[in-house]
Amino acid sequence: MRHFIFFALRRQRGRNIAASSGFLLATCALILLSATTQTTVLQANQIISQNWRSTYDLVVLPSQEPVSAMKTVPADLFEGYDGGISIQQYEQIKKLPGVAVAAPIAYIGYALLPGSSVQLGPVPPTPGFYDLTWTLTAFNGKQHLIEYQSLLRSYVQPSSESLDSKTLDAFNTLGIENIQAANFFGKNEGYEISLPVVGTFLLAAIDPAAEDQLVHLNSGIVSGTMLPEQQPLQLDTQDPQLAVGGSPGQNHSIPNYDIPLLFNAQPSGNITLHATLIRVKSDTLNPQQILARGGLSYLEHLPRQTVFAGNVPFALNTPQFFSPGLTLAQDGHTWQLQQSKFTGSGTMPEQPVLTFVSAPSGLTYRPATPPNGGIAPAYTLVPAANQNTSNIATQTNMNLQNTESNLQGNMATASPEVAFRTLTPLQGQSYYSGAYTAYNGAIYTPQTIGVFNDQRLAAEFTNPLNWLPENTYAAPPVVLRYDAHGHAVTPTNLLPTTNPAGFTLQPPLALTTLAAAERIRGVHCISVIRVRVAGNVSPDEVGWLHVTHVAQLIHQQTGLQVLITPGSSPKPTLVYIPGIRQGEDGATQSIAPLGWAEERWIAIGAGIIYLQQSGETRSLLLGAILLVCLGYLIVTLSALVSAQRRELAVLSALGWEPWQAAASFLSQAFLLALGGGIVGLALALLIVFLIGASPPWLLVAWTIPIVLGLAILAALYLSLIHI
Repeated sequence: MRHFIFFALRRQRGRNIAASSGFLLATCALILLSATTQTTVLQANQIISQNWRSTYDLVVLPSQEPVSAMKTVPADLFEGYDGGISIQQYEQIKKLPGVAVAAPIAYIGYALLPGSSVQLGPVPPTPGFYDLTWTLTAFNGKQHLIEYQSLLRSYVQPSSESLDSKTLDAFNTLGIENIQAANFFGKNEGYEISLPVVGTFLLAAIDPAAEDQLVHLNSGIVSGTMLPEQQPLQLDTQDPQLAVGGSPGQNHSIPNYDIPLLFNAQPSGNITLHATLIRVKSDTLNPQQILARGGLSYLEHLPRQTVFAGNVPFALNTPQFFSPGLTLAQDGHTWQLQQSKFTGSGTMPEQPVLTFVSAPSGLTYRPATPPNGGIAPAYTLVPAANQNTSNIATQTNMNLQNTESNLQGNMATASPEVAFRTLTPLQGQSYYSGAYTAYNGAIYTPQTIGVFNDQRLAAEFTNPLNWLPENTYAAPPVVLRYDAHGHAVTPTNLLPTTNPAGFTLQPPLALTTLAAAERIRGVHCISVIRVRVAGNVSPDEVGWLHVTHVAQLIHQQTGLQVLITPGSSPKPTLVYIPGIRQGEDGATQSIAPLGWAEERWIAIGAGIIYLQQSGETRSLLLGAILLVCLGYLIVTLSALVSAQRRELAVLSALGWEPWQAAASFLSQAFLLALGGGIVGLALALLIVFLIGASPPWLLVAWTIPIVLGLAILAALYLSLIHI
């Protein structure tokens, strides 16, 4: 039989070379495809490993938030939570095994920006009539929106003129209740004018020590000092008790606590406050004379002189306005901070106090069909059922300023944006017609202690491969991709405005301590807790199980919901931003839709899913390669069987047993497989090194046995059929 095997190999050289080439190709295909697949998987695994863990591993949410089935998370998820986690639960989480850092965020609510004063020039005002127009403009990336506008009229009387009853009657007859006399301006200090309260800011509370461990908050401070460690609030040293009146003959006072604030040096968005101060040239005319000559219509047609026109700093970009008794003076070129000498009358407190307007609120999404060419999934925002909720701050502004002075004129304060969040007013006890508002039986005075740079801190969360929906220091990216009709447009970054009910929100302007949040909102003030798990969390299923164990422990001990973040990855998601018609849901004006915007949602656990699927894919690919090789070898070896059928029939007639014929064919296949496998292995390794792929050494070691096994299987199959 040995002689027949070598005779057959020599006589059918062409067919044997073809069969051996089949084994060579099978070996090359097995090695090369496995090497390239392994290289791709290794590179992907390396990227996942390097970006496996972000700043934190777990997010603890209030128990009423169902998150167990969440696969994708909206970018602004956390900022919409209005408390729900208690201080006691936070202390309990910090002590649990496996928790390295637990850093809470308490979104206390939206508070009114404090008003202050500015001095528009060093020259004392000339007696006469003045018009002052304030305009707050926000650029949302696509258009400029007027979010606040007011007209204030004033009359500066000459020193020789007395403001008698006839003059006051003239004001009333003219229907201009908001005109005042000389005490509106500083008598000798130039045009010092009260700033309007033009909006709100979001105040959030943190645990300074935990936040510093998590995001290195201390390194982001550009001036001032860090927030103090958690400790009870202290009463204000100047006014520990504020008198708020009471029944006749009785004085009533409320404790006044200092609230330490750490401000954001560079708030998101493009928001400006513009002032235009115009003097009406009517030096010799008084209100009675104006009334006699036609009233306001006559006044409006008189020549005018622009005293000042330009942008004015305000509390959103000037944290110093949160300090009492300060003003900004314009010297013609720059603004200088100085002690206020404003002599205007009013009932506002001598120092700013925190007046909260509303609590944070989330968005409501509805599944939608993306425009042509758009990515899936896609959603549409659902407008708030009551569009007037977006004007809570506006209404409070009007009430507060009407109390502050009688300088309000015509006001256009309706927000030109759709409200997508239902804002819940924060109830407090009002005193002095809104000048003071007490929460939990106290009044709170802001104390600026430092300023931080949000860009330094936002870098902790902006890794494009494991970006997290962290709104504490930066607004999430929103890019307009399609117009309202689904047509592609030039990609435009949409910016947050001052609207607390809009789809894109400003991050907190100021941070304070948990002690302040607890004093203002109560013990269940915490919105979310970000947790970093102790130890090495490996980028695999073992690491995932370790983090999952800590998450389950937190849930069992506190009853709170926990979101697992390792291996999470951004998922671009299209969101339609609709408009609204006048009268719909209480809207006072029609607002056109913006179109389709791409938001950066988060796919939870995308990394671990990829790792699992990559292993399964490699196994399936290897199995498919082996099946294809086996089929190719069967076809190749069947030609040998057909060519040797006559010789085997003769040998059977001469006395060969069937097993001898099968053994002869198996031996030939074994030798051909061995030769082709060795040559194919050497050739494949050469190509692998030339293309810079990663050799699958374990598979290389098993390649020859695998090829021999395929040869035996193919030969046995053909022997059973043909021999």
